[in-house]
Amino acid sequence: MSDAIYTEANQWTPRVIDVNSSADGSLTKVNVQGMTPGRIESLKDTALDEAFLYRQTTLAGISGVRSLGLWDLITSRVKNVGNEITPQSVGTNKSYFLPYILREQEDVINVNSFILEAGAANPNAGSMIGGVYHRTDTWRLTVTTPSYGVSDLALTSPVKNPQRYFLPGSDIFILTKSGNAGQTLTFRVVDSEYAGTSANTSNDSAYVIVEPKYTEGYLTGDDLAAYQPVNGLVQLGVNSVSDYESWAHNHPSELSRRMLAFWPQTSRFTRAWDDVYEDYLEQIMAGNVNPYLQRFRELPLAEQNRQQYARYQKNMLNSFFYGEPINENQTVENYRNLPQVADPRGVGSFLEYKCDALGLRTQLNTTGRVIDQNSQALNLNTLEEQLYILKRHREVNGGTVDNIDVLTDKSTANRIKTLMAGYYRARYGINWNRELQDHGKVSFGDLTMWNYNSYEMDEAQVKLNVITEPFFADHKAQFAKAASSVPGASGLSNRGNCLWFIDWSDVQFGVTKVGSRMSSTPNLETDPDFRNVIKANITHTEMESVSWTPIINDPRKSLVWENFSDEVPEYTWQDAAPTS
Repeated sequence: MSDAIYTEANQWTPRVIDVNSSADGSLTKVNVQGMTPGRIESLKDTALDEAFLYRQTTLAGISGVRSLGLWDLITSRVKNVGNEITPQSVGTNKSYFLPYILREQEDVINVNSFILEAGAANPNAGSMIGGVYHRTDTWRLTVTTPSYGVSDLALTSPVKNPQRYFLPGSDIFILTKSGNAGQTLTFRVVDSEYAGTSANTSNDSAYVIVEPKYTEGYLTGDDLAAYQPVNGLVQLGVNSVSDYESWAHNHPSELSRRMLAFWPQTSRFTRAWDDVYEDYLEQIMAGNVNPYLQRFRELPLAEQNRQQYARYQKNMLNSFFYGEPINENQTVENYRNLPQVADPRGVGSFLEYKCDALGLRTQLNTTGRVIDQNSQALNLNTLEEQLYILKRHREVNGGTVDNIDVLTDKSTANRIKTLMAGYYRARYGINWNRELQDHGKVSFGDLTMWNYNSYEMDEAQVKLNVITEPFFADHKAQFAKAASSVPGASGLSNRGNCLWFIDWSDVQFGVTKVGSRMSSTPNLETDPDFRNVIKANITHTEMESVSWTPIINDPRKSLVWENFSDEVPEYTWQDAAPTS
């Protein structure tokens, strides 16, 4: 194959999108490169043979299919995960592969604060307990950890045995209120113990014995009562220990991981061609584009394959986003009840279990990352809160996230643009127009892959890049057609509205294996009708299969909003009134 990149409007050259070339994974800053035929050929020698995706894209483009930017993005995230499939023994001499992949996900344990649920007199005040003196002015706190959902930045897994965090001799700070006045109290930890399950959060709680940082007996009356809080937020401080004092208490560390299951689905694509088609294709791949390309597209089989390629890409995208389990038994616990594949020769031997890949939306919905707006108008105030949480989750492994992308249809993007233009004008006095806005496009040569507009979201401390993606525009249009043609379905149009906040640097197109087989008819050696023929126009058929699964390594870094109305979004703010 030639290493030339064929650029008929760059429509059919396979494109590799390097998401990781951007520090925060933004699609507005990615590096887009062309996949040369020589590079495609070299991929055949890899263990995965991921070249099948690029070969399909190339052949589709030669046939006249304009590759979707979203398709290029997904195929650029191909990852060989075949070595993660685990074998399982059957009897003594046979084994099969488990139908799923397990990957570890480490939970975020962000123990910065505890909740003070109650306060009471220390029942051991004035006593020596376990060699530790409990002063007469000590107070017993009941503390617990916040639940996920109360504050999305608090925890994803509740902390067990929270008493471990309250080390003797350490300071704690309690932020509470006395009437309407704010109050900050500092104590020193005397002792702590497990207190069972919290009645308010269903998480573990602890009793913490504390003493005010005053000499015993110094505080009396109302002054002492102020140091007997019953609610508030508890923050941890460091200890105060002289080098001559005995103290050796280990700070707690958490090892909290969960297992995520991914299910590879085997899908097959079939194409057919004849010798004339193959002759033209060889000339084009050798670099003779201009004399052959247009005539190639006039071949009947080229048109047939063009339609098949285009349909296959769209169907794969649909499954990549929306794929569901093959049935209710597709779980790690019940996989043995999945449909079984037996030997086609009829001997009845078991070969493997069948399953279907879980799409991005399905995986995110399972983890509570799909928000149904219930046909209400978009509220950008709520969106800003979610963007800040996304930013924090994406920064958990280090680095700074300044950009968050959202993929949507052009109608939703235009409504957001109209709203933000009015917002900047009303709040800041800026006439935000086409010349002033942060407008851009992601291109490959003279081909525009995506258009986007960017907006500074002050409360979220990020730039929101609203990217228009044709896949979602088509998705929206089909819902609108259904709503207008089906009686009683007028509200169905809202279901087509969606915002996809996907961290593409965290998403992979997992491939466990690929397979192919080619046959040719007629066979001049065995077909009696051709025994006296020197040459025939042979028809070739190729079957290609891929076992694939979308992989979201950390669902907390992505989010989907869907089913919102076509009304103008809402965005309110409150500025301080100027003083005279």
